[in-house]
Amino acid sequence: SKKFYPDFIFWIKPKNTAKLKIVFVDPKGTKYDIGLIKCDGYKEIFEKHNNDNKADVKLFLVQRGDDEIPKEYKNYWLDVNSKTDLMKIFE
Repeated sequence: SKKFYPDFIFWIKPKNTAKLKIVFVDPKGTKYDIGLIKCDGYKEIFEKHNNDNKADVKLFLVQRGDDEIPKEYKNYWLDVNSKTDLMKIFE
């Protein structure tokens, strides 16, 4: 069984919808290999088995740059130096 322990959880209630947004954010520094394990745990728990239409659940791992991240995991990563990337947390 996959384990998933994010560092930060944001519960966001947008004004224009009844759907709750749950955002997991986990800073990873320059090491991404542990982050890949967290991505796998997230996918197993929330992408394969989450049929709840009451919440929009997202995972973002934060680091400086994304050169070494495998292609299939890039959509989970945000560059801490990019304001555009960081604003994705609240979209």
